[in-house]
Amino acid sequence: MRSFIRVKKINGQEYLYEITPYYDKEKKQIRQKSKYLGKNVNGVPIRVRSQDQIPKKVVSHGEFIPLLKIVEDLELAKILSDILPSKEVWPILILAMNYVTHPQAMTHIQSWYEGTAFSEDHPELPLSSQSLSRMLSRIGESSCESIKILDNGNLHRCIACVIVCFSRKV
Repeated sequence: MRSFIRVKKINGQEYLYEITPYYDKEKKQIRQKSKYLGKNVNGVPIRVRSQDQIPKKVVSHGEFIPLLKIVEDLELAKILSDILPSKEVWPILILAMNYVTHPQAMTHIQSWYEGTAFSEDHPELPLSSQSLSRMLSRIGESSCESIKILDNGNLHRCIACVIVCFSRKV
């Protein structure tokens, strides 16, 4: 007995199954085994839930929602962009968020970052230990005038000031 392909229509969608007839000795009759092939797309079976389709990357997101809300509400990215080059704003924020959630040595920041949703929201940030060291060195060597301008009693600006000062000490 030969296998054949059967088309089943379920809720308006066609699915393909391989049907293999066999003889059941106990019941003394022919029975069928069916094997799911996939969704019928132009006569070709496409597996909907394939085990080959495991997630390529699982990233951490939930624990950073409060921190992202703080950055958004206090406009920290905008405030930091007033005193830092724009390419250094998110690396400093990422460094600060790492320090708050999972303090790591600078050699491990890049791998930590790749496991977070930040790597998808802000891809290709310069977070290697060398680029972080150069960036923090530049910030440490810059004049304090821009930081003094920030510290005018405004809480939001004071938080940005603390972030920049923190980056000088790292």
